Amino acid sequence: METGPIPDGRIHKLAEDAKSSNQTERASNLMVVPKVWTDCLSYRKLIMPKMLLSFLFLVVVLSSLVLQSCAVTNGKDDPLPGNGNTPPEGIFDEGSFAERIDPDIVYYIGAAEIAGRQQLNQIAAKYYLKAALLSDDPAIAQRAVQIAVFANLQSETQQASARWLELAPSDPEAHRMAAIVTLKDADLEASWQSIEAMLRLQAVRSDLDGADVWGGIVKLLAASPSKSDARELLTRLTELYLPPASIEVLMGLSDLAVSLNEIEQAEHYATLSLKLEPDNAANLNWRGRLRTSLGLYDEAREDFARAVELEPDNVEMRQTYAVLLAELDDYVGALEQLESLEDNVSILYSKSLYAVASDQPDRAEDAYQRMQALEVDEEGQDDKYFFLGQLAEALDKPIEEAIDWLKQVRSGERLDTARLRMAILMGQKGDMSQARFVLQRLQNGSAEVAARAFRAEAGLLEADDQIDQAMEVMSQAVGMLAGNVDVLYARAMLADRMDRFDITEKDLRQVLVLEPDESNALNALGYSMADRSVNLDEALDMIERAHAQQPESAAVIDSLGWVHYRLGNLDKAIEYMRKAHDMQDDPEIIAHLGEVLWVSGQQDEALKVWAEGLAAVPDSEIIQATRARLSE
Repeated sequence: METGPIPDGRIHKLAEDAKSSNQTERASNLMVVPKVWTDCLSYRKLIMPKMLLSFLFLVVVLSSLVLQSCAVTNGKDDPLPGNGNTPPEGIFDEGSFAERIDPDIVYYIGAAEIAGRQQLNQIAAKYYLKAALLSDDPAIAQRAVQIAVFANLQSETQQASARWLELAPSDPEAHRMAAIVTLKDADLEASWQSIEAMLRLQAVRSDLDGADVWGGIVKLLAASPSKSDARELLTRLTELYLPPASIEVLMGLSDLAVSLNEIEQAEHYATLSLKLEPDNAANLNWRGRLRTSLGLYDEAREDFARAVELEPDNVEMRQTYAVLLAELDDYVGALEQLESLEDNVSILYSKSLYAVASDQPDRAEDAYQRMQALEVDEEGQDDKYFFLGQLAEALDKPIEEAIDWLKQVRSGERLDTARLRMAILMGQKGDMSQARFVLQRLQNGSAEVAARAFRAEAGLLEADDQIDQAMEVMSQAVGMLAGNVDVLYARAMLADRMDRFDITEKDLRQVLVLEPDESNALNALGYSMADRSVNLDEALDMIERAHAQQPESAAVIDSLGWVHYRLGNLDKAIEYMRKAHDMQDDPEIIAHLGEVLWVSGQQDEALKVWAEGLAAVPDSEIIQATRARLSE
């Protein structure tokens, strides 16, 4: 069959000739049309009424659509029900066509579909919007929204969504799209109105499934470009509405809450889902992980134990349970969870470490030897050698043995870490020149790897009593990696150990310019100023801000005590330092507590605190120096 050409460049002219009666030129210029059709149109164009011409044009369009699948798509998932590859149901169905036909609407739809077949999605979106604004059919407006989303045209999406909502105010999907659009525009209140409209419709319409409506809300919040907006809307949702008794919805809400770092809410929804199905092992495992994050270790342990009981052959669940038990220092229990599992690199590595921690050297050595004999595919070789290197260190093997394993890591995501660790081991055994050579090569890699390599080289030099050279290395790092927070913080701490407060203050203030709420920098600078009795009010403010972020950090609590000591608030200082001491038997904390007790007139108590500290750490220089300075 003979066909006509498709010059793409003519499509943009459609807007100008939309009112023209020359339908033949439109068809022949825009699509591959059987010549018999164009002949027919040419013969009839002078005598056919406009309605019939539009009808014939629509037939041409639909014929091509059927034969050549000319739907608009860019490969993305359709944000609305349906796959977007065919016109929404109802646009072209035979029963309603005669009632809705309008030559302009037909033309705009046809032009849009043709443009879509040519992958001109933005043009297609503009023509579908024209059709939607003229038509009273909500299905056309819905299609206009779909294509505008595909084309990534925000203005057209907004207009089409508003038209759809105008034509179908009782359609929850129209409200969901309105919520998506307004969330993208950061219009929080408009988004909330649309969400509430969805819930009101679900409450009064028996044909709407609550799980479907809530599932749609969860998806739109998960896709929000603003986590803070999504968090606010989720909070309103949970305070004002009760979700349906649907495991899928509840677990979706739990996932959403985790993505928004609302772990308590996530645990709450997981608990609600387990009330519906108490023996769902996957959800028990999920809640166990959430409870671990919340520090609810006993409850998490119960969840993991039940999940493993329900699915004893689930490797992932047993490994997750073993990790929790290890965190609780139950290394024997952790080993028991792994005992029945088939050997692989990860399991043997964990077994060996848990055996070391539980003082079972024979079991640790057995796992180490079994890993060496383990056959793995080519992709797994690097992991095997990397973890053998780690185990060689954990088992106190000769340094050369660990280095030999790490040298065999040739590629993959562990390569840089293996090279870094290998260099550090080389330095520890005295081969500084080779260690620095390896590290300096790594300093030419990515910013993250380079920063780690600079810090490692400086650390080796400082350990070798070459602290001035260590500072040279870190200064080079600051110059090469401008604005790198980790490098600035590392140089600041090195400068503090060198009593170079000028560098410490400069670098930590730069960190706080880049990350104003960086708690470690706040604590470090606040403590450094307090230790030197400078800017004490600012120091207190910084440490309190750090404490708000790390309320259970013994180091930060000690800093709070120290700044109050410098401010003369001895009672508060003792209160904070006793709390820090209860949390951690750190020599510096012990020295500080003893000093504050001594100055406050409680010398006997101070001597007792220092004596207990030296009994635990006999060579603690800071405790010895503090006691000598105050008691002599």
